[in-house]
This record gives sequence, C-alpha cells and structure tokens, in this order.
Amino acid sequence: MRRRYVTGVTSRNSSSAWSSIAWSQAGVVSQGRVPTLHREAGFEFFFRAADAPESPHVHVEGNDGRAKIWLRPTLEVAGERGYDRRQMNVILRITRERRDEWLAAWDRFFDPDR
Repeated sequence: MRRRYVTGVTSRNSSSAWSSIAWSQAGVVSQGRVPTLHREAGFEFFFRAADAPESPHVHVEGNDGRAKIWLRPTLEVAGERGYDRRQMNVILRITRERRDEWLAAWDRFFDPDR
C-alpha cells in the first residue's frame, strides 16, 4: 500500500472520491480515504470512509494483529485477532486517552455540516 503523509495524517489509498478541500472541511487533512488518527507503540489507529453506517469506532493494526474498538456509547472491543492481553491493554489505554478527540474527528468526517 502506498502511504502519503499530509500534515501528520496518513492515507492508505492515494485515490479518493474526497477532494483535499472536503477532507480539510471535515477536519481530517488527507488525500486518501483512510485517515490515520494516531500511531503509538507500533499500532496504527484509523477509520475507513465506508464505516459511516456503523457506530463510531476505530480500527487498529500493527504488531502482527488487528482490532476494532467501539467508541460510542461505551468503549468496547468489537473484535481482535493476534493480540495478547498486554497489547490489548495498551490499545485500550491509548483509545481511552484519545476517545474524545477521535469522536470529534468521526463527527467532522462523516457529518461535516453538524
């Protein structure tokens, strides 16, 4: 996958139906369809444009695993593969610390007129 870095946000896909202006208005500056929200401890936290019909959540990949974490109504693991308990504790700690920031990014991205 090709990655493009734009002011600290990464895109997994350089082709996009979203213009850079639309992304900027959504508060997510990226030219792809999968904004990376955060990287820490070898984990990458992101959401996908196709996630709109679902409740707010983040996907996590890295360190030989993947997970999906619901952000609303409560923080909850939707599923994971390849992570041990220690890794999940790190993922949940990071998600707890950044939950409000990521919920705001979700809302700006999926409902920019809100």
